[in-house]
Amino acid sequence: MKLFKTTVATALSLVMAFGLVGCSKPAAEPTGDQAEEPAGEKKTYVIATDTTFAPFEFANEAGEFVGIDMDILNAIAEDQGFEVDLQVLGFNAAVQALEAGQADGVIAGMSITDERKLKFDFSDPYFDSGVVMGIAKDNEEIKTYEDLAGKKVAVK
Repeated sequence: MKLFKTTVATALSLVMAFGLVGCSKPAAEPTGDQAEEPAGEKKTYVIATDTTFAPFEFANEAGEFVGIDMDILNAIAEDQGFEVDLQVLGFNAAVQALEAGQADGVIAGMSITDERKLKFDFSDPYFDSGVVMGIAKDNEEIKTYEDLAGKKVAVK
């Protein structure tokens, strides 16, 4: 008798469980950016860059864009299953294209600043360059940033 009650209770539990699953609402259909690409087609993202910043991104002898950032970008695209439409615009134009919605992302050795954090979402940093100043070896006049006052300075 005890075995019969256990079997009936188990059967009723299964019926109720399947009944509840059948009563749930279907998942919402993806829309806009959430919509899946048709089978066999990969999503393509427009990525803006500045290819004058070796070793991060630059053109090799064959005219191919290579470097640390290109390796990272290509590895992410392969892992996540998307294609990249690389737009070589220069740094300022790349940032402007992102702000204007003409690019989905930028990869260009961009430093993360508080001001930029207000406008952009960043990946976790993967390189910390710091700020440096270079002067001619034989220059004895410039020792600190303050010594640059009144001088012509080139920046990159």
